[in-house]
Amino acid sequence: MVHFLYGYSLLRRLTLQRKPLLKLTMTSAFNSSNSDITWEDMEQQILDGCGDITLRDLLESSTFRCWTMSAICNGINHSRYIEEEQSEKDQFLQYRLYEISRETPYPIRRALFAQTADLVNINRENRQSRGRN
Repeated sequence: MVHFLYGYSLLRRLTLQRKPLLKLTMTSAFNSSNSDITWEDMEQQILDGCGDITLRDLLESSTFRCWTMSAICNGINHSRYIEEEQSEKDQFLQYRLYEISRETPYPIRRALFAQTADLVNINRENRQSRGRN
């Protein structure tokens, strides 16, 4: 079982002062999929369905561990591309997730990223063998 360190050290680098290459908002993400459904339509239903699932639950799960760490790291690394104004609460969440990602030893993060890549490749190969793209 992979163990994660949850200690928090001083924040050395959280935000990057780069000009966004893309300007993304939740609304533009939904609109780009040509869907009539908006995030606002789904938000409360999704949040209500979360119940008492915690980040710890996801990281302890052999099914979700690699995906969760990938989402944390990708979210932190790409947060500068989100155009929506980030609340103080969201900024603090980013800080906490950044610290969790940095406290996770690099070899463990690499192994989890490799696992997500393997799973994506397996899924792609399975779709292709069934004649689906």
